[in-house]
Amino acid sequence: MSAERLIASHLRLASESLAAADALMRIGNRYAVYQAEQAVGQLILALAQSENTAFTRSQHHQLDAMRRALPDANAFRDTLSEHTWLEAYATSYRYPKTMGGLADPPRTDKLRDTLSAVAHLLREVAAHFAVDLDIDSRKPAAHPHPPRSS
Repeated sequence: MSAERLIASHLRLASESLAAADALMRIGNRYAVYQAEQAVGQLILALAQSENTAFTRSQHHQLDAMRRALPDANAFRDTLSEHTWLEAYATSYRYPKTMGGLADPPRTDKLRDTLSAVAHLLREVAAHFAVDLDIDSRKPAAHPHPPRSS
């Protein structure tokens, strides 16, 4: 598969995860934060594709390590650091604690602000690659060139 198609697909999946997170948050479902984490992961994977950086499946939930693997010159690397706290909700959050309790979700206002910020970031990244975020689109990214700070 071409880099352009992979970039577009990662960004479309990020958009779908954000929509799911928003819908789940509105009904008070704890998995909203998991979908937010998935959106950030897909964003990083799209950027990594443009940088020719690959991750093993076991690294896919390690948002901060993935973000740090992007070159310093990547225009979105620093902004992504604001959202790596979501990695705590990727795996252990989905299962009971050792003694049977459940981890607390983040505050709703914090999650709402994060979803808004990630949606803004997604629009910027999609604009850079000229990707139509419609999940049914088959059109690849216009180019695979990594975003660079001005």
